Amino acid sequence: MRARLIAPGQAPFELPYDHPVQFFSYALVQEKATQIYYQQLRAVVSDPVLVQVLARLSRDEARHFTFMADVVAQYLRVYGDAVVDPVRDVIANFRMERTCR
Repeated sequence: MRARLIAPGQAPFELPYDHPVQFFSYALVQEKATQIYYQQLRAVVSDPVLVQVLARLSRDEARHFTFMADVVAQYLRVYGDAVVDPVRDVIANFRMERTCR
């Protein structure tokens, strides 16, 4: 069982990006998507403990999103228009399954 639980964490993690801002942009979108998922799931469960856990997970994802948004904003302040297209490319082609290769 331990080996089965460890295996996904040992799988290669590859994102096909050329610009560093794209890695942060991917994480920015992924954190927001996960936050929304937990919020939506919380809205349909009835177990009070699960509701609390999902609320905490959602808040945690929101904090991660805020951090990534700050990093991407700093890239935009420093590099301006040079990073707009790389960020736009990540958003336009975002797929959650990229993290599950």
